[in-house]
Amino acid sequence: MNWHLLPLTEIAQLLNSSSKGLDSITASELLLEYGKHIKRN
Repeated sequence: MNWHLLPLTEIAQLLNSSSKGLDSITASELLLEYGKHIKRN
């Protein structure tokens, strides 16, 4: 799929997301499932 050619609203819909990002419930569930991602320099 040529994601770069799609409008942001369509991409968000395809990914079951929004331009606002994750809601707090989804963020909490993902944190429990995958843990924290720590970026190190």
